Amino acid sequence: MKKSTIFVFSLIFKLSMAFSVVKLDECFLIHYGNSNAPLKVTEYFSFSCPHCLKLFHEFPKIKEEFIDKGLIYFTFHPVPKEITTLMSLHCFKILNDKEKQVFLEAMLEYLENNPDDNLEICRVMQEFLVCLHKPKLPLDDHEYLKESPIMQKSFLFISQDEQINALPTVEVNELLFLKDIPDYAFFSEVVKAVIGEQK
Repeated sequence: MKKSTIFVFSLIFKLSMAFSVVKLDECFLIHYGNSNAPLKVTEYFSFSCPHCLKLFHEFPKIKEEFIDKGLIYFTFHPVPKEITTLMSLHCFKILNDKEKQVFLEAMLEYLENNPDDNLEICRVMQEFLVCLHKPKLPLDDHEYLKESPIMQKSFLFISQDEQINALPTVEVNELLFLKDIPDYAFFSEVVKAVIGEQK
């Protein structure tokens, strides 16, 4: 990459943050990679977002090329604006780090293959939990969901002054990109720009 291109990209990189977002508790987040990696990426997503599901196709390549090589520490951050993602928070809360990865990947694969199966998603989540030797949560009980502390945390997250409105949205080293599509090409350019500057 030419130095001028790196300079322009770096300038865009530095000007991309429109606002900061107060994140959900750590127990709801799904991490991949080495936390000491030079690039800290947060992907804001929802299980009902078709564009978020498209990332599922490219994530294995992103993981192999950037995460497994120690260049990116990748975090999936749920945005609980609808029932499926809200239910998933209850699941993530009782799972360890590796189990959260397994649950996330299984859910993404299921939703990709069953895009219109909204009525069964609760049962599928419960079955995933059982497979992971976890309790079968009453995710189909709307009173349980409504009265839970997780609902309160979700409400505070989605009602903060500055919000994540477009999904998926990506944050790189605490800089928020609002107009970029976070695909393999995007992360490749970010890695080239930032790692190139550090050499």
